[in-house]
Amino acid sequence: AEVAIDLGSGDEVVRKAKAYKLHGDLDPKGRMAKVLFSLRDPLNLDNDDNGNGNYGKFLLGSFVAVRIDAGRIVGAFSIPRAAMRDNGTVWILGSGNTLDIREVEVAWLRKDDILVTGGLSAGERLITSPLQSPLPGMALMPEGQVDQKPPSSGEQAK
Repeated sequence: AEVAIDLGSGDEVVRKAKAYKLHGDLDPKGRMAKVLFSLRDPLNLDNDDNGNGNYGKFLLGSFVAVRIDAGRIVGAFSIPRAAMRDNGTVWILGSGNTLDIREVEVAWLRKDDILVTGGLSAGERLITSPLQSPLPGMALMPEGQVDQKPPSSGEQAK
């Protein structure tokens, strides 16, 4: 894979590297993962500028910002992070305006959203509002729908 590496100078260097080890812990301060990369000719003794005019040299143990192109996730739904509930579930407005609590398959977590690859279908209505005591099958009123109360005794239905 190609990795784009920022050496801290603001210049981005793109080199071919291979992630070969992921440490099992996170940095306690920055909550960052520690990943070791294998890079051919890290000191760039071959003076290969990779076509971008930057000869990036990498010293053992250097801390760098890395951007990895992970490819595309096909058939995923992007949902707001706030829509994810406990135990990997989401709330769906089911048929008859009832609550459906459903487990979903998460492919990727991003800052503001989650990519879901299983458990959702196109056209389903995701509930993002908080519910006091959610129970499967409970009656819900979609936003913007007028409350249809039955007429009280003595009133005539129109």
